[in-house]
Amino acid sequence: MVPIEGTPSHARLVDIHGQLKGGALNTVKNFLRDKMAQSTLPTEEKLGYKSESAFYGAKLQTDANGQMYLNYRVALAKANRVGDIVLRTTDDNVMKKPLALTVRHPKALLKQLARGPKRYRGTVSEILANTERLGLTDRYGAYTDDHRNLIGIAIKDNFLQEGRTLRNLYRAQRGLLEGASEFDQIDRFQALSDAVHFIRERHDKYGAFGEVNADDIIFNKIEDNHLKEPTFSVPDIVYNEKTTMSEREKRAIDVLDFMVDIAEEESNIGNRESVHKALETIITNYGEPAVIGTIKSFIKRGRLTLAGDSTILNQPPEDDRIPNLPDTITTRQRGLLSIHNQVRFRIKKHDALPLKRMIVDICDNFKNRENSQPQAGGKLS
Repeated sequence: MVPIEGTPSHARLVDIHGQLKGGALNTVKNFLRDKMAQSTLPTEEKLGYKSESAFYGAKLQTDANGQMYLNYRVALAKANRVGDIVLRTTDDNVMKKPLALTVRHPKALLKQLARGPKRYRGTVSEILANTERLGLTDRYGAYTDDHRNLIGIAIKDNFLQEGRTLRNLYRAQRGLLEGASEFDQIDRFQALSDAVHFIRERHDKYGAFGEVNADDIIFNKIEDNHLKEPTFSVPDIVYNEKTTMSEREKRAIDVLDFMVDIAEEESNIGNRESVHKALETIITNYGEPAVIGTIKSFIKRGRLTLAGDSTILNQPPEDDRIPNLPDTITTRQRGLLSIHNQVRFRIKKHDALPLKRMIVDICDNFKNRENSQPQAGGKLS
């Protein structure tokens, strides 16, 4: 990975396929990641290469009739769902002073913990409801066993066999996907722009997805060296009805997750300038001022939780892009509280603060451009 800012390349802690190197804890993380993501996009037969886009918490299977489906009743799916609920609690919730909250408002603390995370990997029924909410019933449906028990999600027309993801585009252009020459002439920034337009269009029509990363936007065709016909992967991350988030916050989380994942992929193939270009491409093409303002607000309040966030405690006081976080257990133990996001994004400790500063700067630049132009349209709440 090319350091995003001011760190020598020998500090790289991740191998070319995103596996964390060194230490017993990283060994455990890699083991869990591999066990929970055993199935990848089935591209070998029709596209001629092995995909690096994986499905978490389910096993992709094909029945006797040739129908592909994601099986959520296997043991790994149940274990993944439990672990996901526990680890996501610190993704979207940041308690600034947990010890003070425990002493002064113990019931409030217990109530917050009881509510759990604001989003989590859903059951099969919840995922099916999400496909309906997001207008994806042309791609996914219910899959039942011989006893008519609902066990998974059917992949209609087995369309995933010809699915192209941004993850595979980035990995192919790094030379990691043998046989993936179809990506050689693709402009990855144009593909990123098209993906963001799709996200914005779906947000406006159906609402936020729940989670968006480099595996989730799936293009079904390549024409004239352009990725075409985007759709969305199985929307298995659902919102917790016990918690409250505005639609603006949900959209901001989608976009912020996507930005961090794309930054990690781009930093492995480009440089600091190309990472900036990729993030700016996302913000500019998404183009909703209220959501972009919320992304900046999230960053300045300590989200996403990343292992390197503890460095925010020691940054120069004159740098007000990200205020110093309070010196509490939730910042000192960021390495522990960010385990889930370390697995999701692979952002290294030395890159967390520079990346967050970069995102704040890009959001500010967008706002300045918007303020210099006549405004129109309604307010997104």
